[in-house]
Amino acid sequence: MTGPSTHHTATITCELVDRNAPTGRLLKVLGGTVTVDRDAAIRRTLDLTIADIDLIPTSVDSTLFPSGIEIRVDRGWVNFGADTGTITQGVFRVESVLPTAGGIRIAGYDRSAKIIDARLENPWPIIAGQRISDAIEALILDADPSATTRFVPTVDTTPLVVLDTGADRWEWCLRMARAAGMELYVDRTGTFRLEPEATLAENEAWQLTDSRQLLAAEKEWTREGLYNAVVVIGTATQSADPPRGFATIDTGVLAYGGAYGKKPKVVRSEFVTTAQQAERLAQSILGAQFRYDQAAVWTSVVDPRVDVGDTIRLDRSRLGIAELHIVDTLTIPLTPATPMTGTSTTSRFPDIAPTLGRAYIPRGA
Repeated sequence: MTGPSTHHTATITCELVDRNAPTGRLLKVLGGTVTVDRDAAIRRTLDLTIADIDLIPTSVDSTLFPSGIEIRVDRGWVNFGADTGTITQGVFRVESVLPTAGGIRIAGYDRSAKIIDARLENPWPIIAGQRISDAIEALILDADPSATTRFVPTVDTTPLVVLDTGADRWEWCLRMARAAGMELYVDRTGTFRLEPEATLAENEAWQLTDSRQLLAAEKEWTREGLYNAVVVIGTATQSADPPRGFATIDTGVLAYGGAYGKKPKVVRSEFVTTAQQAERLAQSILGAQFRYDQAAVWTSVVDPRVDVGDTIRLDRSRLGIAELHIVDTLTIPLTPATPMTGTSTTSRFPDIAPTLGRAYIPRGA
């Protein structure tokens, strides 16, 4: 599918969805944004202003009363030559409705908000030995039996953990996913996804270039958040000592204990139960940050196909940027003439390989 050109006509559609079924009611969009953040607990959020003053709630029975009604947002394009496309940007539960002088302002969250709201009514035992992916799915489906899931099964299994009454089940699901080196989120269609964390592909999915879409770009050089070691501490099962993993950078400008100094990141997880799992996770976390350690901020013509986690090629010749990036955040406007903004990351250290399995001995042991 060819994407939107620099000169194209945008199409923006917002439709009410009731209990997973489109209602056919299209909203008159005045403006707004869809914000997508790969690191946020709620990945997709909506800020929408509409002109449909007949939908201003007057009682709890009103259509837009925030009792579970959703809005599906689609953005598309029509290029000269009749090349067209439409991509869903998210399905959002209405969280708040505010009448304004010019219409109605609506805030919405993706379907993970429903899981967050469903705090545990009773203690919840996570049985030892089940796949982490199964434990996550059970928590989600207990909160929302109608949820659609698309999970990659995990290799790692769970220890016995009992979650307290009132616990945030989505927070625990995210913790389990991270312990397995996986990414848990709600995608554009409203489906719950569990899959390996996104990595830079060898070839880009999309291109943002000076000649076609990219309007502005800049990148920052910083040591903030740049660690040269990772310590993973798990949970003891049959021994007194919890399993530990330690991964370091031992060569080059970032060598642990060298000129850069010692800057370890410590990660604790109830769902790491073996030394092998701890070491694998330590290497994965350390390796991942060196794949994505330099950030870029950019503005482009809206391409509705682009999503966080995608590999894109940024080509901004004036700044010497011609490289692959992984998309971290997006702000997608719901007005035709406004550009989209995003942040993405790439590697300054593509050849770094973390050293795995180095013995970790706590001070005083």
